[in-house]
Amino acid sequence: MPPPDQLTEAHRFPAVDHATWRGRVEAELGDASFDDALVHRTRDGLDLQPLYTAESLPAGFDARDLPGEAPFTRGCDADGGWRIAQEIAHAAVADAVVAMRSAQSHGVDLLWLRFPGSGRAEGIQIVGAEEIEELVAAVRPGTAVMLDAGADAATMVDRWTVAARDGELEHTPAMGAALVSVTRYHDAGATAVQELAFALASGVEILRRAAGEAIDADTAASRIQFSFSIGRNFFGEIAKLRAARLLWSKVVRGAGGGEAAQAAHIHARTSGRETAVYDPWMNMLRGGSQGVAAVLGGADSIRVVPAGETLGMPDEVSARLAANVQHILAEEAHLGRVADAAGGSWYLESLTDGLARAAWALFQDLERRGGMARCLEDGEIARLLRASADELRRAAATRCELLIGVSAFANLAEPAPKIMPESGAAVDAFEPVRLAAPFEELRAAGDRWLAEHGERPSATVLALDSAAGTDVSAAFVRRVLAVAGIEAVLTTPETVFDERSTAVVICGQDVSDPAVAADWVTRLRRHGATRVLLAGESDEAPGVDDLIADGCDVPRVLRDLLEALGVSPWNTVLA
Repeated sequence: MPPPDQLTEAHRFPAVDHATWRGRVEAELGDASFDDALVHRTRDGLDLQPLYTAESLPAGFDARDLPGEAPFTRGCDADGGWRIAQEIAHAAVADAVVAMRSAQSHGVDLLWLRFPGSGRAEGIQIVGAEEIEELVAAVRPGTAVMLDAGADAATMVDRWTVAARDGELEHTPAMGAALVSVTRYHDAGATAVQELAFALASGVEILRRAAGEAIDADTAASRIQFSFSIGRNFFGEIAKLRAARLLWSKVVRGAGGGEAAQAAHIHARTSGRETAVYDPWMNMLRGGSQGVAAVLGGADSIRVVPAGETLGMPDEVSARLAANVQHILAEEAHLGRVADAAGGSWYLESLTDGLARAAWALFQDLERRGGMARCLEDGEIARLLRASADELRRAAATRCELLIGVSAFANLAEPAPKIMPESGAAVDAFEPVRLAAPFEELRAAGDRWLAEHGERPSATVLALDSAAGTDVSAAFVRRVLAVAGIEAVLTTPETVFDERSTAVVICGQDVSDPAVAADWVTRLRRHGATRVLLAGESDEAPGVDDLIADGCDVPRVLRDLLEALGVSPWNTVLA
């Protein structure tokens, strides 16, 4: 292409408006529906379009808005940086001190110290003033401290401040009087809109209590710290943090707070919903992408969860890698030098607006029901979470939401993990969701069979023809079987009867013919097959026990198949 100053009209493209583009697309689609074919609907009911233009920008969008200015959609400050955080929750003070010093040596500049409180048993166990003094002494100058102690936070701040003063140290905890964390809701399956609405409603409860104690909105709002988990939906998570600041600014402004108090300071941590026991280093890659989303969303501090934490081992190596993920983002990718790098994107601005409006509607509904506290008491929050968790589990089971290394591209050569997580305990009647758990239960059963018998459970994969589609179908079946630790034994019509097979999966283009499929099912059963499956979707599959196809309930299909092979996955206890 010639330089810009040499461009002629021949190199220019005519402007096409959105309506014209859509008309051309609909003509190409023929009888197919534009919405069904190209529009994706999120779990929150928002429609994601295949194309965004300047016409997609929300009403009232002003390109002159800057980071550090109300309504803070673009961030609370203009420098684009963030603090690298690590959570410390070791029960023994000595272990917590070691972890604190190690984290700071890795460049962590925010220590999030968790103590028992508000019904939470885990955390750093403090007996007397000397334990506080040990913790205080482990903090280096320039490191910020967050004290997460639930209802006992104010007392813990006082004790920390006294210890710091007595030790002639210059740092005090950088924390607010109230923490609004939606992590437990996220872990229980909440959607982005639900997280935003719950955070907003919780913050309003605090403002109301403050008003009742004659504390003005400026003072109360400035003492609130928000904490969000960042999940797998990259652009959705960026928009979620931007929408959170927009909504909070609106609330505080309505309560009479000034511009400075309207800024929602957000701590972000990578999600535990998508972490996995198998192929655990994939957790590090997930943490990396979620960390990028947190940065682009404008989080003030970020914690990337160490890759080994799902195994109960946030060891030195994985903790260091987790910190270095953020150092790479800041120092090598230079994300810390740009404020709101994604701002102005037609898609992202539209998504931010859509999330904010949907969350505001849910927030108003919670307020009509009496507020967040009342909705927690009467079970409304639990009801909403159960529904969203069920939908999330279905998406994982049907592989609409993939988990690399677990529900897709499982590595049969990978050794079984030595440590399995304990079952997740419900918190405040909210059952944690970990999407990998049903698949890992199946894989653990297959691995146990291997350990006991010296070989993996196997299923025969019968490829009926040599067309290209057969190879693709057989490869698809092999990948699905690997999810449960089942080895696929590929065979052809000429060799399939050489050995007796308990379970057979038929694939190939010819199985689309019901008569062909039925004939093969009859012949295989006569030869001893007790379970016959068909690869692909079929409205007419006479005699077939099950289908392996896009959208099938993979854990159910594989559980039934393992049972037919004599393997009982339900004897394996996982999270």
